[in-house]
Amino acid sequence: FINLSKDSKRPLELKSIIKNDRKLRKIAEEAFRTHYEIPEGSSFSDFGFTFDNDQFTLPQAIGFNKEGLIIYYNSYEIASYANGPTEITIPLNKLEDLIKI
Repeated sequence: FINLSKDSKRPLELKSIIKNDRKLRKIAEEAFRTHYEIPEGSSFSDFGFTFDNDQFTLPQAIGFNKEGLIIYYNSYEIASYANGPTEITIPLNKLEDLIKI
């Protein structure tokens, strides 16, 4: 993804869009767990995901569309290649107080 400034059309880094990356990570983890039906406190590895130290991390590929914020993990980034890419969309209404722009 390339996130561009609406005015200057220049690329934006996530830190210039999101106010609190720790809160974003928490919201993203909740969305991830809900999507894959992983109970809070359960290990990601028990469900076939391979986060370092079994700690949820945001991917490098983060973008936006009309529905919300997209987090996208490439094939083999957090799961086996056979699982393919992992994509979750977080609705914008869950991010209202986090977006700077």
